Amino acid sequence: MSWVKTTRLDEVPVGATRVVAVDGESLLLSRTSADAVHAIETCRSHDAGPLGQGTLDGDVLQSPRHAARFDLTS
Repeated sequence: MSWVKTTRLDEVPVGATRVVAVDGESLLLSRTSADAVHAIETCRSHDAGPLGQGTLDGDVLQSPRHAARFDLTS
């Protein structure tokens, strides 16, 4: 595994998300604090919903459909 630069840290404010592309795949970056950024797939596992349109509440991302919540730390 290697690191891939996708964006600058200042382009993802604390409490915000940003969709980026890595090797043709979409990833959702979520900055939950000054020193924590999490990366997950942009589609929900059960219906391919757009997590990039969800809302961030601390370390939890809430899906824009059905209000499913995803803990970004686990």
